[in-house]
Amino acid sequence: MLIMVFLGLMAEEGFSVCVVTVTYGQRRTLLKQVIDRVLSSTHVAKMIIVDNNSSYDVTEFECNKVSVITNTENLGSAGGYKIGLEMASKQLNCGFILMLDDDNVPEINVIEKLIENFKILPGNSYSKALYCLREDRIQ
Repeated sequence: MLIMVFLGLMAEEGFSVCVVTVTYGQRRTLLKQVIDRVLSSTHVAKMIIVDNNSSYDVTEFECNKVSVITNTENLGSAGGYKIGLEMASKQLNCGFILMLDDDNVPEINVIEKLIENFKILPGNSYSKALYCLREDRIQ
């Protein structure tokens, strides 16, 4: 299962990151852990949370770095990510998009590690993407 996708958009904009996650149901505690971890990175300029009809008020997490898009029905992961990616692509201050499931707290400094690997990966910045897999699950 794909856990994180790291897409280079505009390397000339620097190494700022927009995180996109989709949530649903009663996953407040899981989502809160993810929010706390990604916002601890100095590279994260924006986090977009797509609320796929959660049973709690996800807008409680809105702040200057966090935006919530609320759906009245669960559009599934693909539908939620589509909406989140559309909004993320309009974030002019972000050079990267990190797609992250709402129940996967990234390791400390994983964003910094992704940026370092992106820098050394050969090829055009617009044609590169990185992903991470959970080592505790069979893929």
